[in-house]
Amino acid sequence: MTQEAKMTDARSVRLKHRIDFALVCAAILLLALQTWARRNDMLPDGISYIEIASATAQHGFRNLVNAYWSPLYPALLSVVFRLFHPSLYWEFTVVHLTNFAILLFNLACFRIFLNEVIAAQKIEQAAGSDRTPLSPSKMRNYGYALFFWVNVVWLSAATVSPDLLVAAFAYLATAILLRIYRGPGSTFLYAALGVVLGAAYLAKAAMFPLAFVFLAASLFAGISPQRSLRRAIPRTCLALVVFVIVAAPFISALFHSKHRFTFGDAGKIAYTEYVDGAPLSTHWQGEPAGTGIPVHPTRKILANPPVYEFSHPIPGSYPPWRDPSYWYEGVTPHFSIKGQARILWSGFGAYFKMFSRTGVLYIIFVALLVSAPKTRWQFRAPAFWLICLPSAAALLLYWFVHVEERYVGGFAFILLIWIFSSVRIAPHAPAPSASWKQCASLAITIAPMLAFLCIAGRDALTLNHKNFTQWQVAQQLHKLGVPAQSQVAYIGTGLDAYWAHLANVRIIAEIPERNIPDFLRADSAHQQQAFNAFATSGAVATLTKNPAVANFTPGWQPIPDTPYYLRPALHDDPPRSLHAF
Repeated sequence: MTQEAKMTDARSVRLKHRIDFALVCAAILLLALQTWARRNDMLPDGISYIEIASATAQHGFRNLVNAYWSPLYPALLSVVFRLFHPSLYWEFTVVHLTNFAILLFNLACFRIFLNEVIAAQKIEQAAGSDRTPLSPSKMRNYGYALFFWVNVVWLSAATVSPDLLVAAFAYLATAILLRIYRGPGSTFLYAALGVVLGAAYLAKAAMFPLAFVFLAASLFAGISPQRSLRRAIPRTCLALVVFVIVAAPFISALFHSKHRFTFGDAGKIAYTEYVDGAPLSTHWQGEPAGTGIPVHPTRKILANPPVYEFSHPIPGSYPPWRDPSYWYEGVTPHFSIKGQARILWSGFGAYFKMFSRTGVLYIIFVALLVSAPKTRWQFRAPAFWLICLPSAAALLLYWFVHVEERYVGGFAFILLIWIFSSVRIAPHAPAPSASWKQCASLAITIAPMLAFLCIAGRDALTLNHKNFTQWQVAQQLHKLGVPAQSQVAYIGTGLDAYWAHLANVRIIAEIPERNIPDFLRADSAHQQQAFNAFATSGAVATLTKNPAVANFTPGWQPIPDTPYYLRPALHDDPPRSLHAF
């Protein structure tokens, strides 16, 4: 090759890197706009994490000890709160910006993982395979395009949860497995694996059982013709010891809090709810039979219509969701063939919908087949097991309980990258025309980017058109005579009543959403009994966003510019009392 040709190739490579860098920067900018556009969005989980973080920032790390909510995410939020001291109005925005920073960390971890996948491909190619994998440049193009698609379709910085952190740790742990596979695996790598798995467990309790799958994979990765099982076992044991050291303080704190061993109750509660049919999220009273005996459930203070009270001992704007493990203490999951079959079927449907979202994955696989008629997937290589085993175990674990895209998105993405890394093309296969090949390659890159642009762009276009309704409710409450630190009742389920947090008031009694028809069917005397029960519990007012409730019972007034209604405690309700938050 002449000097001039070398210079031309070098310029071409530099130009390509600059284009790739520009595209990544543009995608990050669009994700930032999406984050800002959705800065007021919230989840019930998010409110619990925020309130745990606020309590931690004010009163110390003991507030992180919770058998349902893992500690790492609220610990990070508490650090941010201590640094910036956001007001209630800006609190959601600060949390979303923190999530965006976590997304950038997620991108960095993915970059490490992708580099390790490409390096493992080279090792397998050097081993003498007669088929060639996708080139490193294509792997990077396809990988980054899919990364941004995944982070608007499956995962999102706008979702206030630790799932982005879990995905980042999954990328890092899988990258370490691949580095161990490439060898020689140093003791430092195994120790690093233990630290990453420990941090992943502190981000989400489901990573505790999955950590042992990663550790088993690390043992497999450390074995080769040059490295014996005898040498791999002590190093895997080192990773296990480091994992235990990281996880043990939190498990010990849970033991002292619950007086029993647990690494977290979220899985146990979720299994009982989704498989065994216990009431979802709130107000388990021991039904159905066989799900256990409640130790201290929310208190059912009226049977017709059902009214539940929960003013103590759990703090927070909506105590049933601040610590579900307290209210569900005594729950006992049991295996049910009928229930498990139902969940497996619904989980299959959830996975099908997940992989069908926007149709991008179908376009990609068709384009791969078109671009090389003799494309094959080589799944027998050792790297396949390293990438696939822990992530497949994660998808299987959630399939048996409850599937949500944000729970499994990171693991599913690892499997997608594994599929790309397993593509093998016969070197002498009759190639399609250059135009077909180019179109197929462009489709694989552009399809996910177009879907990403459509979704993130749509959110960015709403930048100035979204009302902060929950904040308006909070402000109007104060204007209508419900001061901060008041206690209120709610007709509806308070999981989405974020206004309570923003107004610094507590929901301490409610008629759940599922029981509103019972309330509407009751006669006026029984309805008044419900309002009396609210007032006796200490509620100074009752709220609802159900127009039928407001239209068919007396004493309601609309909260201006919101879909909510307020009913102050009336003269025939018992005397009211205020309690500190």
